[in-house]
Amino acid sequence: MAVSVLSPFCFQDNLGNLENCLRRLREQTSPPAQIIVADDSPEEVKPSVEGLCKGHGAVHLPLPFVDYKPQWAAKYNRAFPLVTGDMVLILCSNWILEKRWLEEMVKTLTALGPKSMVAGDSARKVLLGGDWFAGSPDLFQITNPHLVDEGFMNLMWAADWLPWDEEFDRVGAWHAVVEWGHRLMQNEVKVWIRRDLHAEHQERHPRPEWLSQTQASEGILRGKGVVV
Repeated sequence: MAVSVLSPFCFQDNLGNLENCLRRLREQTSPPAQIIVADDSPEEVKPSVEGLCKGHGAVHLPLPFVDYKPQWAAKYNRAFPLVTGDMVLILCSNWILEKRWLEEMVKTLTALGPKSMVAGDSARKVLLGGDWFAGSPDLFQITNPHLVDEGFMNLMWAADWLPWDEEFDRVGAWHAVVEWGHRLMQNEVKVWIRRDLHAEHQERHPRPEWLSQTQASEGILRGKGVVV
């Protein structure tokens, strides 16, 4: 199955991370057929991003600069019409991937079949001071939309794609992700987590910020009548 990768980019300081990510994607045991970098970095940074994309055979999708406020919904909604693959991988550009990671994700999604989405395990499992998934099997289904993010390492069937709610971009990237995850589940897309994937993440924000974002997202969803 052909895999398209959507990778968002917005921060100037992460150019090295983006370059590492693009290189490691090409070094995968099963490389993607297509890579799209949705770029809303400052105008003076975009030529560097475009150069990296050309050097690694990726599609560069320039978007308006939004003052370092990632507009996840807008980026994915504009990138998806460019997708040519049967599967879509949403991959944050500051991840470091072990070489078999994409191959294992594709095997899992193929085995699960349509209306499924696979999320890679991530540092979010220790969000509340303990391992949420301790003792769980390597692959298990989740029903909490807060966990759909999983570090933006998601793979799903292209046919199951749903537009993101761009209204949530105004209140933060995390909220857009949570809303999107909820809508996937409302449309009976099953979300699964792989625990045994070896992906080393680069430095993230402090955990208190993760918790604050999650709580804010929960408040927004509750305000829309969603019980989480």
